[in-house]
Amino acid sequence: MFLVLTTVVFFVLIFFHELSHIVTAKSLKIKVYKVGFDFKPYPHFYVWPSLEHFDYRKKNNIYYFIFSGTFSTILFFIFLLIFSFFHLKFLYYGICIQLTIETNPFFSDFTIAITSMFYGKSDFKNISKNQNYLNNQYIFTKYWYIHFFLWMVLIVVFFSKNMLIRVVL
Repeated sequence: MFLVLTTVVFFVLIFFHELSHIVTAKSLKIKVYKVGFDFKPYPHFYVWPSLEHFDYRKKNNIYYFIFSGTFSTILFFIFLLIFSFFHLKFLYYGICIQLTIETNPFFSDFTIAITSMFYGKSDFKNISKNQNYLNNQYIFTKYWYIHFFLWMVLIVVFFSKNMLIRVVL
């Protein structure tokens, strides 16, 4: 039953993650081109913005769009932490799994944003779909190693016998 509840929490969080991308896009007047599911580079859901008429003078808006999903998950995490819902272990592990996947250094909203920021690539459509570009421009650079190290710290904190719960509570 624990595994089923954790899986349900995980998919509910994915739904809200993608929904927050859509709501943010609408509020920033970024058109949503497509919402879907893809298997490359690993199975994932996505919201694909249409940037044809995007005002690049407001370039930060695209970063708000990219990070809105993770921001919603972090807000939910903080809400559960404040109101002591983590005694329900399936909630804790569902959120930890979601945040671990959302922040991974191989292919995530973070890698798309970091690649576009540090390498000046404003073609978000191609960055998000082109794993080779990410491999050639980001993976195994000094920024990637920093990202990887912080990601591993996050994993250790989340999954070391509920270390985060003991530290906070």
